[in-house]
Amino acid sequence: MEKQYLMGNSDGLTREAISQPEPTFISPGLRRKLIKIAMEEAFAFFEGFLGDSSREFEYDLLIDAYLEEFENAVELGLFGAGGIREKHHLGFWCLGRVFEPEIYIESGVFTGSSLHAYLRSPRLKEVVAIDPNLTHLKIPTEDMPSPALIDSMDFSQLQLDIVGLKVLTYFDDHINSASRVIQAAAQGLKFLVFDDSTGYEGLCQRLYPASPTIPMIMQADLYEVNDEVAWTFRGGNGQIVRSRWVATKEQIELCQQAKSLIEKVAKIPELEDHVPQLFPEKMPDAAKFIVKLK
Repeated sequence: MEKQYLMGNSDGLTREAISQPEPTFISPGLRRKLIKIAMEEAFAFFEGFLGDSSREFEYDLLIDAYLEEFENAVELGLFGAGGIREKHHLGFWCLGRVFEPEIYIESGVFTGSSLHAYLRSPRLKEVVAIDPNLTHLKIPTEDMPSPALIDSMDFSQLQLDIVGLKVLTYFDDHINSASRVIQAAAQGLKFLVFDDSTGYEGLCQRLYPASPTIPMIMQADLYEVNDEVAWTFRGGNGQIVRSRWVATKEQIELCQQAKSLIEKVAKIPELEDHVPQLFPEKMPDAAKFIVKLK
């Protein structure tokens, strides 16, 4: 076959060997246009989900504000292992502008990459950050409005005073999503976002998924006792683990109870067509879901 038909000979790219990795670069003008497209997509989605399409957005100002926040996140080292991807940071930043929470609660805060995206939300008054080990948190406490940093209690043990307030709750704690839905409903929370609570491809890419996940909950009526999903996962230490989820009577009832509390759910746009990673890497399905409870 002629060389011109082989991989890498007609893709318009130039390639050169370098001594060490360098971050992804997009020329400033193109980057602004891509961010605007991503914002338009995110704003349209969140407005549609929340039923609020009354506002107009000044994109030049929003892009300037986001680029400042993005650079701050880079300086803090928030896009490394264990943090959300750049595209999700922008998506969450847009959610903060549309929803405008007064209280933001996050279970599984780790380094704070998700939390960081909401810190400049226009009406934010209080942050509740929960993690069993808060020493990994990279955001200075002075950057958080009225922070409550909690490492001694689980989300289910909190006593929240949220009457009359707009609250957004994010679960990135790898805990059973059905239980989290039920616990959130008991607290009077209405709007939830879930990470590590994916469909079956993402489930089978994780050692600690938030199972049963949101898609599994929404398919609760499919299950019969002893239905099973099993998958192999190779850990960082080389250990090979066989994980298994079995639909017991208790698991099915838990999923059905959680589903009965949900008014609607949607997968959040990932904006991957417009926002690349600073350092591309192979990563599992990182889909995130937004849930409105009844």
